[in-house]
Amino acid sequence: MRAWLARPTDPSSLGLFRILFGLCLTVNFIDYVLTGTMRDEMIAPRFHFRYPGFEWVSDPEPRVLVAAILASSLLLALGFLTRLAALGFLVSYAWWFLSDAAYYNNHYYLICLLGGLFLVTNPERWGSLDARLWPRTPTIPAWQLLLFRFQLIVVYFYGGLAKLNADWLRGVPVKFWLADRAAARGVDFLAWPMTTTVVTYGGIVIDLLAPFLVLWRPTRWLGLAMLVGFHLSNAFLFNIGIFPWLMLAALVLFFEPDAPRRWLRRSPLALPAPRPVPVGVLAFLAVYVLVQLLVPLRHVVRGSNVAWDEDGHLCSWRMKLRDKYGAIGFMLDQDGRLSLPDVHSELTGYQVRRILGRPHLIRQYARHLAEKSGARVLIWTWSSLNRRPSQNLLDEQGGDFPFLDLKFPPPGPARLVLALDQRVGRGIEGIYQVDVLDEHNHPVGSRRIHRDPTATRQFIEFADLPAGRFRLLVLALSPGGLVLAYTVADCELQPGDNRFKISQSRFTPGPPLGLVSGQPEALP
Repeated sequence: MRAWLARPTDPSSLGLFRILFGLCLTVNFIDYVLTGTMRDEMIAPRFHFRYPGFEWVSDPEPRVLVAAILASSLLLALGFLTRLAALGFLVSYAWWFLSDAAYYNNHYYLICLLGGLFLVTNPERWGSLDARLWPRTPTIPAWQLLLFRFQLIVVYFYGGLAKLNADWLRGVPVKFWLADRAAARGVDFLAWPMTTTVVTYGGIVIDLLAPFLVLWRPTRWLGLAMLVGFHLSNAFLFNIGIFPWLMLAALVLFFEPDAPRRWLRRSPLALPAPRPVPVGVLAFLAVYVLVQLLVPLRHVVRGSNVAWDEDGHLCSWRMKLRDKYGAIGFMLDQDGRLSLPDVHSELTGYQVRRILGRPHLIRQYARHLAEKSGARVLIWTWSSLNRRPSQNLLDEQGGDFPFLDLKFPPPGPARLVLALDQRVGRGIEGIYQVDVLDEHNHPVGSRRIHRDPTATRQFIEFADLPAGRFRLLVLALSPGGLVLAYTVADCELQPGDNRFKISQSRFTPGPPLGLVSGQPEALP
């Protein structure tokens, strides 16, 4: 084993990936600045969410940090002071990654890991300024290339395993996503049932098999075709940023180690005799491999439903698996005096959409409100997983959070008027979904009706409800089920009256009753 890991290997495929990686990150962060995303994610928010165990991370100076990421990415691509550039990239990118947990993405975590692997390997031994200025051993030990391959196979394989769940196997939420894309782009075949089946089961097959097909020369081109098609279709259908391009660049690692050298018609390297792998390197490899294999499986031990409670989602390669939308509200109870916190002065709309389906982030912000105000925090939160009827996202008692009370006091009867987003005018076909909750926030009814684009008002019947007070979560859905607009309201039903009015002609520019609500994109 030690001799196999130590055998001298051509570094050209690793060197080419270093160049492509650095260029991808450079372009990505130039776009991050020019599109205003840096301003929206790093400068505008006054509160940043933290990862468990990383509460000590301080808020960086955004411009300095992004400049450091850009400089180190470019140096990596050039292969100049590569070890120092890798260290600078790992520190700056990890700081950026850890600065706000609301923005978590699996590929951000992957980029951190790859940056760390560049630091402990020798990717500068081919195609770098370092190799020209300070020539050294022109080969690398095989374990360096194998470690990169292992990491990428873990991403694919665990991503495929995560798709083996009941919702995904019945085409949920893929059919909703494709229907939305078909309506938005006028590509009808995306909404066909056959397309849903192909995408659903094709994704499983590609994730589980394609990386291994690429490793074996007789099936390499089949695996490459599958992966190239997979990533290009993801880039076309879904807004997932750098990920498909980075994974396409990483395919070079699955070719023969000297493939880039042969593509450039350079002379092959004379490979020296292997030297034993140091014990310290073996220990590092064993620990790294074990961590990467076990961490994504921690939800099995905990028995959690990851898609719903998010326990075990971080760092587990559960990518593009579920769709969540919801509503959330906070109130402060100061010795019986109720008040609304100014949530929008601290959080951006994007942060709010990102935390709607994540209980640990909701509790984190509730703790912040409690510490800031000295009051008990009353919270109301409901969420829908894969377009199911909404349910209470948090448990009834609040667990180990004595400042948290999950019984949100009803603010009184109110006329139900749909709060349409300004972009959702008349003439749009779709669906109304109304979830009715009793005064204890327990679901007691759910209805869907076709949305009439020509009507100024519509009624939905709830003939089986008794007189009393109710809370309603009303969603205006696209034909594919995408949430276009919402309102949350409290109503009182009198005997003999069981109709709630839904008006398209009324717009509410801000969230009613101090609630913040909406639908995030499919959570990564």
